[in-house]
Amino acid sequence: MIGNDMSAKINMTGKRYGSVTALHDVGLCADGKYKWLALCDCGNKFEASGSKIRSGEVVTCPTCSSERVRLSRMTHGMRQTDEYRTWTHIKSRCFNAKVPEYKHYGGRGITMCSKWTESFEDFLADMGERPSKKHSIDRINNNGNYEPGNCRWATHKTQANNTRSNRKVTVNGTTKNMTQWADDIGVTREVIHKRLKRGIVGPPLLNHPFESQRFMFCGINATIPEWSKKTGIKRATLYWRINKQKWPLDQALTKGALL
Repeated sequence: MIGNDMSAKINMTGKRYGSVTALHDVGLCADGKYKWLALCDCGNKFEASGSKIRSGEVVTCPTCSSERVRLSRMTHGMRQTDEYRTWTHIKSRCFNAKVPEYKHYGGRGITMCSKWTESFEDFLADMGERPSKKHSIDRINNNGNYEPGNCRWATHKTQANNTRSNRKVTVNGTTKNMTQWADDIGVTREVIHKRLKRGIVGPPLLNHPFESQRFMFCGINATIPEWSKKTGIKRATLYWRINKQKWPLDQALTKGALL
């Protein structure tokens, strides 16, 4: 029996079957068939029956095989999770023309890669679990597809920085969007937006707001709002005197003051 099997030996050396490559035979199995040392795509080496490798019964190493089984069993157990809902929502907005979101996604050519479309397990394996309730799916390239390498779990702030409507602005050779520039100088995005509408560009775009500037007088260093409280002079009046009329500080902060 053994002799017959040996005479029918098939040379599998270097051949690829599924995710494994046969390296060399390592002798006979208990059933008289040849056992082979194989290399899995994951890097693990393992031994298996040559006939089972050729037939497709063995397509990965035992470790990868166990992981595939674990993920396949996980699918139904995760139907109520954030990750599964995210997966179904992506497919809906990319492929279902009846949903309102479709026009912003599938309607403008954005799709979901076939690997993820066909398998929630692959989506979960590539993306991992949602880090927190503050995170949601985000495409790094806002015009790109839902696929590995272009998706991440991100917070609302990160996504806001990545939105199509957040204009990119270059100042002194550095390009950031309006939200990022606003964060740098401690103002809201709306401040940057209004300055751009007024035609302010370059370094002046990043000037700190007048209200946050500090003015030294009589040994006191304070902002306009703080000087307003100290002197009893309205903020608008101080702003008009100092910023518009260029009054000297000793006049702007004392005329009509309650000091």
